Amino acid sequence: MDQYRCQLWQLPRCLYRVQYPASRTTHDSSGLKAQDTTSVYKKWGSDDEFMQAIRNLFTWACKDSTPFISFFSDEEHAINWGCKLRDWDKCSSRDDWTLLTIYTQFLKSTYVYKLSTLIDYTGVRIPVPAEKSHKRGAYICLHGIPTFAIVCVRNGSNVRAARVVSYLPSSCQ
Repeated sequence: MDQYRCQLWQLPRCLYRVQYPASRTTHDSSGLKAQDTTSVYKKWGSDDEFMQAIRNLFTWACKDSTPFISFFSDEEHAINWGCKLRDWDKCSSRDDWTLLTIYTQFLKSTYVYKLSTLIDYTGVRIPVPAEKSHKRGAYICLHGIPTFAIVCVRNGSNVRAARVVSYLPSSCQ
């Protein structure tokens, strides 16, 4: 769905990913990877599949494989969400999560979409709690993020203690 893909100039400088043990996304030395790295959505004929994959991503009870990874555009929103994971039984402890900062100018070949654009222009509907929490500032990408675009990794305890070590451009801090 190229027509909805964000251009680099349309992206915020940084995106934030909350990674936790029950996540359907993996994080390793190659970067972030969605469970499904083979699904591709062509310009014509795959609208229903595309929209269903987005619905599945934001339907928290759904455990189906997804080709998308979600991100926050607001660091504070990401941190607040990460801190609530324990309350939602997604983590074994309050600090059992990681906050990753993605420098978007390194995403030249990555398909990134703004969730509000998809909701407003494709007719995709996601569950109301997810829409209230994520529509305003969420982005999703198809398949993965290369490791060189991940410019900062902080564990939950460091985020909560506000001890930050970062190699970000000053505009991302």
